[in-house]
Amino acid sequence: MATLLKLQLNTPPAVTRDTTVEMVNAATGERRTTKPFLDGTVSVAGLNAGEWEVQVKHPNFLAELFRRRIRVFPDRPTFVPVPIPTNIFENAPIAETPDADLGPVQQRMDTASATAERQGNKRAGQAIYADDWNELSGVVAELARGTKDLAGLVSPVGHDHPELVAKLEEQARNIQRLFDVFGESVAQLQREVQILGLQNRVEDALNELPDAKRTTFRPRFLALLRDLDEARAENPQNFTTRLQRIAGDLAELTRQAVQDEPPDVANSPAVAALNTAALQMQAIPRASTYVDELAGQNRVNRVSKLGQRPVVSR
Repeated sequence: MATLLKLQLNTPPAVTRDTTVEMVNAATGERRTTKPFLDGTVSVAGLNAGEWEVQVKHPNFLAELFRRRIRVFPDRPTFVPVPIPTNIFENAPIAETPDADLGPVQQRMDTASATAERQGNKRAGQAIYADDWNELSGVVAELARGTKDLAGLVSPVGHDHPELVAKLEEQARNIQRLFDVFGESVAQLQREVQILGLQNRVEDALNELPDAKRTTFRPRFLALLRDLDEARAENPQNFTTRLQRIAGDLAELTRQAVQDEPPDVANSPAVAALNTAALQMQAIPRASTYVDELAGQNRVNRVSKLGQRPVVSR
């Protein structure tokens, strides 16, 4: 039964303008694409009831802004709010700092200047009375107070450009988010290259075995590779933990596969290359960030030369 789906995005109009909403039916694969109104509302009619995967994309972002499965009701319109972190779009203009009002301080300085000039008309030998002295002291005190006020008005306490500090902090957060997204994308590509390189090593080593053993051990090797492939979307800590475990299982399975085989098979370059890759992967440190994971993966690739097979056949 066809029904109506309503979504509500919380993005600002400047971002919503370029946003695309894509819906895929989990059962049939039917795909719908639409663009939201500037106020963030999305209305799609004629959807079949059931599970739909909703993705919100923006051309300035590599990953989806929102991705989740929702259920469309068969008997009534379905409303789903789409919460998107608003801080990923930070680009606030530099704050306008109002000019300090120096008029009152300048007036006090003018008065002090006039007073000092009046007292400067004394002649040689003329007495300086207490009132004259007190007036001059008042001028000096007024100058000190005026200087202090000027220092506070022109240069605020702590920093003289707080609006620039706020803008730089915002840009630093934006750059950090870019690094996080970029690092995740590079790590995903590196994982894929590494798994493909490992699969090539496994196939080369299996080709050294007799047909009977090759048939027996190939499903076991492929099961380990599939287990590793399923972890490609995990965070760095989970992926590197599973990589260490599977590398150990690969090394043990390789030992069993070449057991009782002649030295020209057990010590062949293909078997040695697979053992080297498995050993290096066992030694990869558990990573808490994508930067740490990439450093470990690059070290594995340098030593075991994974992923360096020619892409174009001759």
